[in-house]
Amino acid sequence: MSNSTDSNGDPYARHRVIHMGHPDSHVPGHVPGFEIPEDVAAKPSPVGMFITLVLLLVAAFTAQTFGHLAHGSADAVVHPLWILPFVILLGAIATMPFINRHWWEHNYGRFAIALGVIVGAYYAFFLAGGRGNLYHALEDYISFMFLLGSLFVVSGGILIRVRTRATPLANVALLAVGAVIANLLGTTGASMLLIRPFIRLNKGRLKPFHIVFFIFIVANCGGSLTPIGDPPLFLGYLRGVPFFWVITHCWQIWLLVNGILLAVFFLLDTFFAAKSPKDQPGDFVSRRREGPALSFYGLSNIIGVVLIIAGVLLHKPINEFTQRSFGFEGPWLELLMALAIVISLAVTPRRVHIENRFNFAPIKEVALLFIGIFLTMMPALNYLYHNAKGGFPNTPGQYYFTVGALSSVLDNAPTYLTFFKTKLGSLDSDVIDRASIIIHRDDHTIIAADRDGLSATQQSQLVSTVEGLTRYHKDEINKQTPDKQIPDELIRVGALIADPELSHFLIAISMGAVLFGAFTYIGNGPNFMVKSIAKNSEVPVPSFFGYILCYALPVLIPTYTLVWFIFLRT
Repeated sequence: MSNSTDSNGDPYARHRVIHMGHPDSHVPGHVPGFEIPEDVAAKPSPVGMFITLVLLLVAAFTAQTFGHLAHGSADAVVHPLWILPFVILLGAIATMPFINRHWWEHNYGRFAIALGVIVGAYYAFFLAGGRGNLYHALEDYISFMFLLGSLFVVSGGILIRVRTRATPLANVALLAVGAVIANLLGTTGASMLLIRPFIRLNKGRLKPFHIVFFIFIVANCGGSLTPIGDPPLFLGYLRGVPFFWVITHCWQIWLLVNGILLAVFFLLDTFFAAKSPKDQPGDFVSRRREGPALSFYGLSNIIGVVLIIAGVLLHKPINEFTQRSFGFEGPWLELLMALAIVISLAVTPRRVHIENRFNFAPIKEVALLFIGIFLTMMPALNYLYHNAKGGFPNTPGQYYFTVGALSSVLDNAPTYLTFFKTKLGSLDSDVIDRASIIIHRDDHTIIAADRDGLSATQQSQLVSTVEGLTRYHKDEINKQTPDKQIPDELIRVGALIADPELSHFLIAISMGAVLFGAFTYIGNGPNFMVKSIAKNSEVPVPSFFGYILCYALPVLIPTYTLVWFIFLRT
């Protein structure tokens, strides 16, 4: 921690940079221009905290139960007409806010749940093998909401105050930091943490492009390195893509895209800064008297960040230890995230939540819409899995632009999962079947008979698949029994992550979903949240089509095309 003082001993200059607790104990008086908003969540009571903990524990063990019930279930064979509820829901999400905003704001939850219940009931009671798919979807949904919910709550408990001049370099530094921490707090968490400091820093000189580039970098492209960063990558992680696979295969794309966006932003900001009115002589001194140039409050929430990351990285080793020592397996990923939520709500100062205007409305909207999405997309995933061979798309570039185009107008998480399953279903079944036989042997050794009748490409894929499974999913292999064997899908994931040629398809799907989520306000959840906060702060923001025509098309299309040309043009 550090202190700052001035030569006159001004008490406002004696405030620490880092505050673990309540800012009121360090910042005397009233924060200039600050009013308590009406939409802030109420302070949780002890009874409310206990009920929250109980509900989270129930949800965590429910997810584990669904996982056990879904284990080994095959993709159901479903008529393509059952994809219609999924199309209707995604179409409504994209268009209803513009057709009838008032009706949609009051009924979106009922609409999504109703469609989800229709499809869920069909899978539970009428479709052969449908229940296993339903359990799998519900398990994924609960884990997905634990990640988003915990990141949302923990980031909402951290407050950043910036008391320095707004310069192009200062803005670039803030956006670059946002691009990095988006991989630790998620794009939603990083956006909610930084958008208000970004607006306060640039007060009086904000242009629409400031908000647009914040959405481009912090709310989307920055979070393309880890499963925590963006929901599509987390869904891939839940399906068997290793945690560090994306960062090891996509870091150059991340560096290129964010480097270009930061450079373009710097040029724009420099141009408009020259035309903006300069600070008055006393403005900077006045800001500094309120405290140091940068202050962080509520950093006790770092405990929550550590718990979330530990849950994602360590839940499997913890389960192995508890199983070996106590004969018990628990939903440790969800339990550690639940603990992060409860600790954050307990230790976050009320003042931090007030200044962050923290409430549960955004995460409630995500929870209600996504229960419908997860249930209605089951038929689409099942149908694509069984009917994906030989059609379009069939090259990494085609996957990249197809996934990207759909992610820009639909939510990028279900788009990712749809084409992830599409590619899995298109893999060579002969190679997958032989890899399954090899993996079920005790020594996992490839013998000469396993290669008989295979081309050189197929043999290479077979070797890569076995090596990938034994490297990344050794625990699942060791735990298999005659009654509980590795599912076909995980073997296909092994081929996708390990074969040098096939891995280009996963890179294309991953980057297409994450990067193109920035193309419209509806491409990714944080986009609309950032726009809403900016509008409530009376910051100018482009219209829906103005965002696309004036910024996304001229900036993102050349950047993303360069990514394809360098990395995916095979």
